[in-house]
Amino acid sequence: MRARSLFPTFLVLLLASSSFAQVSPFPLHQFGFADADDYQTGTPQGDAHIIWDDDRRSFVLNPEGDGSYLETGGVFNGVSETAITVAAWIKTDSLADLDTVASYGYEWRLYADASLNMAFEVGNTQPSSRVIGSRTVNDGVWHHVAGTYDGSRSRLYVDGQLDASVNASGPIGVGGSGYTGAIGALYKNNDGAARNFFSGLIDDVRIYDVALTADQVSDLVKVPTASRPTPADGQTDVVQDVILDWAPGDYAAKHNVYFGMSPDDLSTASLGNTMGVLVSAGQAVNNYDPEGLLPFGQTYYWRVDEVNAAPDNTIFGGAVWSFTVEPFSIAAEGVGATASSSQPGFGPENTVNGSGLDGAGLHGTADETMWLSTAGDPAAWIQYEFESAYKLDKMLVWNSNQVIESFVGFGAKGVTVEVSTNGTDWTVVENVNQFAQAPGIGGYAANTTVEFGGALVQFVRISVNSGYGPLGQYGLSEVRFLYIPTFARQPQPADGAVTDGVDVVLSWRAGREAVSHDVYLGADSENLTLVGPTTDTMTTVNALDLDHAYYWQVVEINEASSPATYIGEVWSFTTAASIIVDDFESYQVVGPEDPAAIYNVWADGFVDPTNGSLVGTDPANDDYSPETIIVFGGDQSLPIWFDNSAAAQSEATRTFDAPMDWTGNGIGALRLCFHGSGNNTGGSLYVKINNTKVAYAGDLAALMRGGWNEWIIPLADVAGDLSRVTSLTIGIDGGGMGVVYIDDIHLVR
Repeated sequence: MRARSLFPTFLVLLLASSSFAQVSPFPLHQFGFADADDYQTGTPQGDAHIIWDDDRRSFVLNPEGDGSYLETGGVFNGVSETAITVAAWIKTDSLADLDTVASYGYEWRLYADASLNMAFEVGNTQPSSRVIGSRTVNDGVWHHVAGTYDGSRSRLYVDGQLDASVNASGPIGVGGSGYTGAIGALYKNNDGAARNFFSGLIDDVRIYDVALTADQVSDLVKVPTASRPTPADGQTDVVQDVILDWAPGDYAAKHNVYFGMSPDDLSTASLGNTMGVLVSAGQAVNNYDPEGLLPFGQTYYWRVDEVNAAPDNTIFGGAVWSFTVEPFSIAAEGVGATASSSQPGFGPENTVNGSGLDGAGLHGTADETMWLSTAGDPAAWIQYEFESAYKLDKMLVWNSNQVIESFVGFGAKGVTVEVSTNGTDWTVVENVNQFAQAPGIGGYAANTTVEFGGALVQFVRISVNSGYGPLGQYGLSEVRFLYIPTFARQPQPADGAVTDGVDVVLSWRAGREAVSHDVYLGADSENLTLVGPTTDTMTTVNALDLDHAYYWQVVEINEASSPATYIGEVWSFTTAASIIVDDFESYQVVGPEDPAAIYNVWADGFVDPTNGSLVGTDPANDDYSPETIIVFGGDQSLPIWFDNSAAAQSEATRTFDAPMDWTGNGIGALRLCFHGSGNNTGGSLYVKINNTKVAYAGDLAALMRGGWNEWIIPLADVAGDLSRVTSLTIGIDGGGMGVVYIDDIHLVR
């Protein structure tokens, strides 16, 4: 029988001297791999070895699969006969059926099942203690997995959250001294052969002779060090006025922040040896402002050491992170190119399309990657056009670089460079008379730079007055224009993206000189409406319609600058096709005391004899979990068992924490999916919206067979105030008994 409204169990934490936080009780055995030779009390078999992992920032076991594992001998003897916990960190992208993380003979194992999800099994139990999860772990990132057995139930946890559980009872067959354990394999004791080898990495394996509580398992996932730095480690193009931020360690009370330009200083600095990079000791907040504008293009290194609360005040050293400040100017994209003449296959577009350049910006010698004018062109020129007028910083030039350059000399020598904002009125760029010659060999770096000094430019024309040879033909390999980013850029949502909802946060990277921003939005790209001026780089737009394309634009404004405005490009996004009422993905397989348990949110007839419903996968066996096998979308659905033999109807009702408005955003209907069963003996499906009943008008026999059905309920046909929807009921009346599964309740157009 399930209980209601029990108080949660409180947890007492102890901190170990290692870098891992410890819970009470202490593990019976733990494999933490402190260095490359530390196998704890295990013996490596095959190619199993210990490696350093940057993500874990620790040494970990690499079993290698295919016959390799860590044999642990009889260290697991002495496990309680009625309770056990097995926990580990794993990282894999290639699970196979029965791959084993840790095992102790036949008696227990943490492994992958045929669906490639984690599973946990204990021997000598009735019914079988085998519990199979649904959460993905074979995605190449670290996951914490744990299995517990307390003599009455087996539970499987993934990343600190309960994934699945089953009823089980009976003793654990602990065996004698001959029973052998293994990490990375299953050790079968009947023939002494290991098998089911794990392919991936394993760390911090723990065995407890008690069943840890959900809170205690969750605590195993916590880490004491700082993580998730902002800017991300190695990030480039970081704003000059950046504020450093991080996720604090789970036990941190204070933070010591180190910041500087030397990675060596950051690695060796400490409270006793600050190296000039300790910038804040014992601060309470998990962010740091370097203050002022950091120099363009400079790379910085930083570290956060987390300090525990009294009485121990343990310091957990952090990783050294880095970022690079934005450059002064960035490369223009989408540059158009025309020329007075071109040899076939040697068009002017070759100078702006990156052809011939490698990843390091070095040019090759292939003829077809360059521009070459026709012979006898008396006034050869090449011209470039940008999408808008940019504040140009400089132009990098790679001259003609064919292998015959040294004796034919196609490269432009004497030149005149002019700029224009309209393509008609031109201004000569001073002090530019000659381009350097290319060497005619591969690996050629740009060797001419033309400075524009921030002039406002939309067109650049290069007139070639002479070349490095006598033939009267002139060429260039590549040009690249760098401009000061005065336009808004890097939109979020990204241009062309589909949003998660209809209340959309618009954000962007501000133009370099912007003081304020005018944001425009509309359903017609040619007719945008001012949303409003703002000095922030984000704004929220509400009440957008579902499944609708919108266009937006940011105009950067600085009245003290010339020009005073920079009109950005028009971006687009499409709003979500539906609003989720409930997709049943957030419910955990939890104890009855949890208010977020699915039957505590969808109230059934557990204590109401007039309501014949029970919510849960298998209420007859006290399993009130979400359904994880029969699902329409995602990983879970709502199972409603109904019995109308003694009740007028069977209902499950969700009362919303705050009223929902179903009248705006272009909402036209409520959609839900349901799945019946061939064992159902009758019944008619209905919903109630604010107690207004709507009966299913489709094939009534759908409830008596398997397969998913979509039910669209036009809201125009529902009476009452839909601007304040406070409850939604799903029910079955008309007699009969059985089960119906509900999934993906959405509001749609």
